[in-house]
Amino acid sequence: CFSNCPADIAVQHMNSKKNKNHGFTIVEIAIIAPIVILVIGAFVATIISMTGETLATSASDSLSYSVHDALDRIRQDVESSGALLATNNISIESPQGYNDDSTNFHNADITNGTMLIINSYATDKNPLDTTTKKLYASGQPIMINIIYFVKNGTLWRRVLTPSTLDYISSDNLVPWQQPSCAPYITNISNTSCKAKDTRLVDGISDKDGFTVTYYQDAASSTINTLASDPNSTDTDRSSAITESDTIEVTINAIGTVAGRDINQSGSVKVSSPNDNTSLTPA
Repeated sequence: CFSNCPADIAVQHMNSKKNKNHGFTIVEIAIIAPIVILVIGAFVATIISMTGETLATSASDSLSYSVHDALDRIRQDVESSGALLATNNISIESPQGYNDDSTNFHNADITNGTMLIINSYATDKNPLDTTTKKLYASGQPIMINIIYFVKNGTLWRRVLTPSTLDYISSDNLVPWQQPSCAPYITNISNTSCKAKDTRLVDGISDKDGFTVTYYQDAASSTINTLASDPNSTDTDRSSAITESDTIEVTINAIGTVAGRDINQSGSVKVSSPNDNTSLTPA
C-alpha cells in the first residue's frame, strides 16, 4: 500500500523487512561458536586417533613379520647345520668380533647376552636350493659359523668364514656364503668384510628379548640349563650342547608408534643334526 498508505506506515513496513534480514546477533554467535569449536575439535581428535591406530597397526604387523621371518631363518639354518656351538670355532679377524674387533662370540655371555652360534656348511649356492653342493677340502666339508646376536637393541645375523675360503674348495667351486661385518664398517674390501650383517629385528632387549633354550631332543621337555649358563665356561657349555640337539628360540620385540606401545613375540623349536663340530680342514 505504498501509494495509498500514510507515509509513516510505509516506513514502518520497510524497517520491518530490514529487521528480518539482520543475521546472527552477538548473543547467538557466543552460543554457537563454542559448539562449532567442540564439533571441529572432536572431529580432528577422531581423525588423529584413527591415524595413530592405523600407524600402530601397520607397525605391529611389520614387527610381527620381522619376528617370524627371523625365526624361520633360524629354523632353516639350524636344520641344515652341522652342530650348535658354545663359541665360534673360526678365528675372528677384526672387525668381525662382537665389539667390531677380534672379540669372540659366546652362546651365553653375562655382558653381551644370549647368542646362537651355528657350525654350518659352505655351499656353492643358497642352501635352500635343491641343487646346492657342499664344498670340501681334503675330503672334509668346509665349515662356516653363523651367529645370531643382539646389539644395541637389534637382532643381527653374522657369517664367519675361514680366511682361506676363497680358494680352499677341492673342486674350485666359489662359496655362496660371504663373511660379514656390521653395516657401518666402511672397509668392505677387507677380506673379513665382504658383506654386511643381516638386520633382522629391532626393539629387542639385550638381556631377555632373544633367548635360546637347549633340550636333549625334540621330544624332551627337560631344559639343559648348563648349555646356556653364562657363569659356566665355554668348555662346560660345549659339552652340554653336544648332548642337546634341539633348541627353542624365542624373540620378543617391543616399540612405540604414535604414542602406542606395540609388542610382538614368537618361538620356534628346531633340531640340528648335531654331528659336525669340526673346524675347517687346513
